Amino acid sequence: MKFRIREARERAGYSQKELAEIIGVAQNTFHGYESGKHDPKSELLSKIATACNVTVDFLLGRDTEHPSVIQVDFGHGEMGAKKAPPLSGEAMRLAKDYDSLDRWGRQALRELAETELQRMEDEKRFKIFSLCFKWSITILCIVCELRKPPCWAVFFYFSQD
Repeated sequence: MKFRIREARERAGYSQKELAEIIGVAQNTFHGYESGKHDPKSELLSKIATACNVTVDFLLGRDTEHPSVIQVDFGHGEMGAKKAPPLSGEAMRLAKDYDSLDRWGRQALRELAETELQRMEDEKRFKIFSLCFKWSITILCIVCELRKPPCWAVFFYFSQD
């Protein structure tokens, strides 16, 4: 039987060696499963599916869309299913590392992520402000028929690039 193990492994960002270690088999045994020489037992299919964040149905070729459905709490006790966004291999490794951290490490990682997201948002706002300011000076020069912008505007203009 042909399984979609390689596709799932590559989507999750694992090498054969890494995934073989995770599911507890030798790399050459895993290669046999992936190449179709050997059929993995159902418990190994389940381990592969869990490690690669896919369903066993996906590995068996029944799901063509690679659905990852998660349960979401919509508030007020309402639960529902929502398709999870696809994650890169790096995101999956980061999530696995996060699970192995203690409470302090998880908090530190959350704070770092929030700081970086805020920095990116601030940079985006500043670039928009800077662009608007540069255009305002250009329009001011055109309207006032100035051949060059005022000295304070020149300093600001060139200090932003």
